[in-house]
Amino acid sequence: MWRPLFSSCRVARAVPFALLALVAASVGSAADLPPSIARCAEVADNLERLTCYDRQNPPRQASAPRSPEDSFGATPDLKRKQAAADPTLPREADRITAKVVRVTELRGGETQFELANGQVWQQVEHRLDQIAETGDEIAITKGALGSYFLVGKARLSTRVKRVR
Repeated sequence: MWRPLFSSCRVARAVPFALLALVAASVGSAADLPPSIARCAEVADNLERLTCYDRQNPPRQASAPRSPEDSFGATPDLKRKQAAADPTLPREADRITAKVVRVTELRGGETQFELANGQVWQQVEHRLDQIAETGDEIAITKGALGSYFLVGKARLSTRVKRVR
C-alpha cells in the first residue's frame, strides 16, 4: 500500500520542532551584543543592571511645557504625563491672553480659534454671534468643573475646549 511522504500526522508532529529550531536560531547570544551592553547583561543586581542599561541608552524624556500657559487647557492625562516628566513644572495659569491668527467655521456651526501661541480652541456650544475674528486679542479663562471660556470682543464669551 502506498503512503504519502508527508502525511498530516507526520507534518503535525514536525511543525512544533521546526518552529522551535527557528526561534532558537533567531535568538542572539550575548556575543552578538555591543560590548558595553554585554557587560550590563552580566550584572546580577536588577537596579544596577537597569542603571547600566540606562547609561548606555538614556531613557527619552517627554517634552515638558516651558511656561504655565503652555499647559493651559491640556487634558488631565497630558498634565499627568507632563508632571511625571518634570515634577518642578509651574502650576497651570488661571487665564491666558493671545491673538487670534485664524478662525475656522466647522460643519456643526461651532468655530475653531487658532492662537498666536500655537494653541487651537474649539467652541463647545453653538452661538450665532461672532465672538472673535482674526487679529482680535482674546482671553481664555478657567470655569467651573474643568470648563474654559473664550472671552472676545465686546466681552462676549463662549465655552471652549482645547483641541491642540
